[in-house]
Amino acid sequence: LGWTGPGIAHLWHMSGHTFSKAKLPFETWWTQEAAARVDHAYMNRHRVFPFLLHNHAHNNEWLTRTLMDLGNFKKATQIAQNLLALPKHPKFNAPEQYQQLRTGGDRVLDILERTQQWELAAEMIDSPLLECSQFDGRAETLIHCWRVAQLTQIMTGKDLGYHDSIGADINAEITAVKMIVNGSNIAEALQTLFTLEHLNTGWGLFYRVQYSILAGDFAKAFQSGKTLVAEDPKNVPFALAAMESAILSGNTSIARQRLEAIQPFSQELDFDSPWVKGVQQLLESHQIVADSSWTQPYQAWRDTHKPRPEHSQLGPLLWEAPLMGDFQWIDKRGVWRNFSQERAGAPAVVVFLLGNCPLCDEQYRLLQTQEDLLAQKGVKLIPVTSQQENMPAFRVVDAFDDFEEIALHGLYFVNSQREILWQDISAEAFMDIDFLMKEVDRLLHPLHHKALLGEL
Repeated sequence: LGWTGPGIAHLWHMSGHTFSKAKLPFETWWTQEAAARVDHAYMNRHRVFPFLLHNHAHNNEWLTRTLMDLGNFKKATQIAQNLLALPKHPKFNAPEQYQQLRTGGDRVLDILERTQQWELAAEMIDSPLLECSQFDGRAETLIHCWRVAQLTQIMTGKDLGYHDSIGADINAEITAVKMIVNGSNIAEALQTLFTLEHLNTGWGLFYRVQYSILAGDFAKAFQSGKTLVAEDPKNVPFALAAMESAILSGNTSIARQRLEAIQPFSQELDFDSPWVKGVQQLLESHQIVADSSWTQPYQAWRDTHKPRPEHSQLGPLLWEAPLMGDFQWIDKRGVWRNFSQERAGAPAVVVFLLGNCPLCDEQYRLLQTQEDLLAQKGVKLIPVTSQQENMPAFRVVDAFDDFEEIALHGLYFVNSQREILWQDISAEAFMDIDFLMKEVDRLLHPLHHKALLGEL
């Protein structure tokens, strides 16, 4: 389908739906990533922000799940962190709206837990990037965040301030895990974990295997691992968890069989993931493998799809913030100013104001009330008005309707690298300045830029 319109991301994406239903994981991954890259190329060309593109978040969050099923936690992490760091907008991707269901929040939480990166989880959850309160409008994600936050507290011993009840089953899970980590009533804790419905299938069952290993009950881990592999034979992490439990329970021959079965699907496996690295070391210590060369290229798939281009030819893997072009404008005193000189390397809130516009006056008044607070954060407030001499500046920042030949309202947050991390361009002035101030705090946080680049 993608070949009928290779520059249309949604055509690649819909192929992913078909391949997913057919249980063809490599084809699913390839077309989803193709869709993501074509989308990002289009967004870069036209400076389209993610919250304005309906299918962008859905495709990318699903892509992270597919990559996790293939064991490629590294690429899944990059995409999920990028999603988490994307600009937010109260009109287009508030928590209760569709787009927010597909933010990187759920996927980042998944990856942190599945790869057991508890120290990074503590750092992120303790920052504006992943604080659970931001998901108040999305109950499932809020509960997910609280659950991982409480598990993180148990695993790291750090108090992140998450202690409230979040539902009977999850509370029972948290209590049981705490008992296992503390070495008290382990048998009772495991018995509880084996009764919880959310740990009976899929990744929940994967967690139950890990809990059993943590508790030292390798026989229970082995039994759960068998069920896990039977449920999804092509899921690479499931097979690794089953191999791990087989070795620890003394069933090394079964571990070898599972290794052979998963080899054709393992070429995307991320050997840098801490958990995967631990399983690899266990395989090596029992002479099941010598090194990571046990993975095999999925040659049948490669032969079938030789005509496909390299992913890198289609566009970038992640959304990249556009750069604010340089521009000149004349201020109310008749003095010509230059954006680069005015900004002087500092972050800036830039507002493009229209004449004869009472809402624009009110918008700027609200921004001025925050000017001191912005200055404390090292952020400059730069206003540009819409007299005729300034129209070229409006065009540079896309605050101009070429069809109607009229200027538009424009409000931007630009970081010290001149990247536009947030913008609102509209026929109406953006008035939720309190939201903008919270967003500026999030976008200025030291973890944010690393997350946007997928480098945490």
